[in-house]
Amino acid sequence: MAEVARRLVQKVVTGSLKLALVATNYSKPRLATFWKYAWVELNPPTPGEIPMVVESFNGLVASFKAGNYKQVTVKDAPRNTHVATEIVMWFYISEVIGRRSLIGYNV
Repeated sequence: MAEVARRLVQKVVTGSLKLALVATNYSKPRLATFWKYAWVELNPPTPGEIPMVVESFNGLVASFKAGNYKQVTVKDAPRNTHVATEIVMWFYISEVIGRRSLIGYNV
């Protein structure tokens, strides 16, 4: 009985090690790609990029005032709505994380 249990444990450990090795080999190139893009996309803007951001925002405001939002295609409207909703959800999720609670502030 003890021999059967020992073999079973040995098979489980060996299988777990093989599974961990396969998972590591599978995820290494994908994680490298993820970190490459995350490093570029998640960095805050540098001081040299701030004027470009301000100029882009001013252009956005000017195009909104000119009524260019009326020319948005049916394909782009849901996409833009999705992006705006995602940004708002980042704010709400950050608030929940900051409060460490789903319920509002204790006043």
